[in-house]
Amino acid sequence: MQAQATAFRRETSLPDQAAGRGPTPAISLPPPSSGLAGLLRATAAAHPARAAFTDLGDKPGWSGRPGMTWTYGAAAEIVARLARGIRSWRLAPGSRIGLWFAGSSEALVAHLAVEAAGHVACPMPAAWEEAQVLAAVEAAGIPAVLTQTRLGARRPAEILCRVALQHFALRFLAAFGPDVPDGVINLDALALERGTGPAEAPPPPAVS
Repeated sequence: MQAQATAFRRETSLPDQAAGRGPTPAISLPPPSSGLAGLLRATAAAHPARAAFTDLGDKPGWSGRPGMTWTYGAAAEIVARLARGIRSWRLAPGSRIGLWFAGSSEALVAHLAVEAAGHVACPMPAAWEEAQVLAAVEAAGIPAVLTQTRLGARRPAEILCRVALQHFALRFLAAFGPDVPDGVINLDALALERGTGPAEAPPPPAVS
């Protein structure tokens, strides 16, 4: 993520003359405290049609989702929508939110949305097993995790449902599709501002 963030910062400050496109109005950069989400908004305002993120060609095979190229304008709009949805969960400001993704444009958009919503993004390695995810969520006091439904043969969203049944403080699970499980917030719908109300993780099973 650090390398991706560095590349993103470099892109936002790249002069158009160096890219061979002739002079354009200078970007008025936001203060450093506004973070990457602020840089995204500033770049989108100046260069909405410029490509921001591009997925690798093998993405459909392991995620069940098409590869995408996001312009700054489109990315800024989706990040803003996701951030509004995340804020509707009414978590305490600055809450730690887990991000359990492999490398993809959705991972970058999710990171920016968490930041824009006023929370702290906590990336978790995609190769972690269920026990490792549970330990991390418990240790860091994470109340919400964003993920995807497929990672090759693995199903991260389903794994998180099992984690939530073991750690009741994990209240919100959200995933990009396809086939988002019951009890998990559909991030694709959230990005389109359909069904953006809060939906908590499934309750623990009743003890007989």
